[in-house]
Amino acid sequence: MAAILPSSYKEGTVTIANGSTAVTGTNTFWGDPNGEGNPILPGDWFGVHKGYAIRIASIEGNGALTLANPWPGPSQTDAAYEVMLQSDNARMATSTRQLLQQLMNGNIAAFTGLSGEPDTVPYFVGPGAMGLLTRQDLTQGVNYDVQVDTLTDRAAYDLQVPGFAILVSDVGDGRAAIYSKVTAASGDWSDPAYITGPRGLNWKGAWSGATAYEKDDAVSYNNASWIALVENNNVAPVAGATWGLLAARGATGAIGVNPRGAYDNATAYAVTDSVLYNGSTWIAIAATIGNAPPNLPTTSNTWWQLLAQKGVDGTGTGDVVGPIGAVDGNVPVFDTATGKKLKDGFPVTAYMKTLLDDTDSGAARATLAGFGVVRQTVFTASGTFTPHADMIYCIIDCYGAGGGGGGAALTTSNTINGAGGGGAGAKSRKIASKADIGASQAVSIGAAGTAGSSAPGDGGNGGTSSVGTLCTAPGGSGGKAAGAGSSGLGGAGGVAGTGDLSLPGCPGVTGFRSGTTLTIVYMRQGGDAADSVGFGGPLLLGAAGAPAVGYSAGGSGGSDYSGGGTKAGGVGANGLVVITQFCAR
Repeated sequence: MAAILPSSYKEGTVTIANGSTAVTGTNTFWGDPNGEGNPILPGDWFGVHKGYAIRIASIEGNGALTLANPWPGPSQTDAAYEVMLQSDNARMATSTRQLLQQLMNGNIAAFTGLSGEPDTVPYFVGPGAMGLLTRQDLTQGVNYDVQVDTLTDRAAYDLQVPGFAILVSDVGDGRAAIYSKVTAASGDWSDPAYITGPRGLNWKGAWSGATAYEKDDAVSYNNASWIALVENNNVAPVAGATWGLLAARGATGAIGVNPRGAYDNATAYAVTDSVLYNGSTWIAIAATIGNAPPNLPTTSNTWWQLLAQKGVDGTGTGDVVGPIGAVDGNVPVFDTATGKKLKDGFPVTAYMKTLLDDTDSGAARATLAGFGVVRQTVFTASGTFTPHADMIYCIIDCYGAGGGGGGAALTTSNTINGAGGGGAGAKSRKIASKADIGASQAVSIGAAGTAGSSAPGDGGNGGTSSVGTLCTAPGGSGGKAAGAGSSGLGGAGGVAGTGDLSLPGCPGVTGFRSGTTLTIVYMRQGGDAADSVGFGGPLLLGAAGAPAVGYSAGGSGGSDYSGGGTKAGGVGANGLVVITQFCAR
């Protein structure tokens, strides 16, 4: 026998204030934050006992939950409530839609749109756009139209068009440079753009009178280095017009230490001789024979001065044997399974060093470009978004404001008219890096479309919500007014804005009109918002238009019933911006 699953949950009582998102339960069992076995889950709808459907954003515990939008109903204390449960199919559809939105950023489509050619490499030319680089593009350092040997050869191209580039292999001093035509005038070349430096010296070794030297040849002579200033033959280097001094020999330095090995009482030692004695190194400060260095802790006598003291002997057993040699900086590893022998291991790469010097797991995640904390900021009013210091990237969701419903004129007896509902605002999404955001971005929340007057008048258009120029979502259009015995057209949904993904808003419904009052139909007339962040106002026949609920939705149009009087439209909903940050810590 098939089990019938409940469609709602209303155990216990709740307390919630008007305009708040915090709900406190008494004698409720809402589960825990991880969602295991919970009777209700984020995404279910709270408030159907009052005619509202506010999405549950999170479950904090058995008696605490948070709504995605402020509670529009009256405040209540320990009162009855009802949560409408979302079906598994709806949850799966939402998850699938989110996955498709991530895959539809244009990168995969851009790659599949390329026509592969031999010796080419794909690369990004912009968001969701790719092109091909040839092997020549990767290996050729500069671009030019023609190459010549000297500046004289360049004259053959003096009448070329502006932008024509020529590579001169030797401009006169051994350097190569590129010149470009500035204008079409003859010989109007740009300044040289050098691609090689001046020709360096050519080392020829010791000077020889039998060798012919060219300019920039360098030689050693009389303990100094010289460079030829001009071509010459059998001219000994001396400072003048033929040779220039590069470097002269410096003064003789002090006599260094002369290692003599282990001290020998029969050996004659000179000043600066060094010896090894009782494990320490000593340097002679006077010539001596038969006079040994002192015993520590004395560090000097007439003939010797302590140079390096023997280290303290270790206290271990010393049974681990290392290799004969190793590469500096490598990590040692065990050789065989005895634990007594080491061998040269592997180098510590630069990448490993960046991980090893990280002070905590958050810093390591930053090195690995991974995130460990998700932070969300909801803007219901204009302001400034400043990214968290540890943010790696963020997802921006912008919702344009909803349009207002149109007003309705007075009708004749036994007739009904209805003005058009306001269109919902567009929805745009942008995935942005910390570099994209910079220090901060201005956040603008679109204002709700005004209600159409009972004159009658058209409903006002909703405003655009945006985060800088990265992501924009235009508002929906206002619904059209309805004259006597006629209906007003529904307002258009907001047009697609800017972002990685942008969807137009849901249009408002055209007003209801009937020549008889025998049948009255109630329906949703204002356009619903994307992602269920708001719902359009319902059409109430013979009454003023209803305002939109939540965000981004359109208000409904007014309706007169059997000459009851002119009716104003309902106001639309304000826009919304939600920014989800993915942070290293």
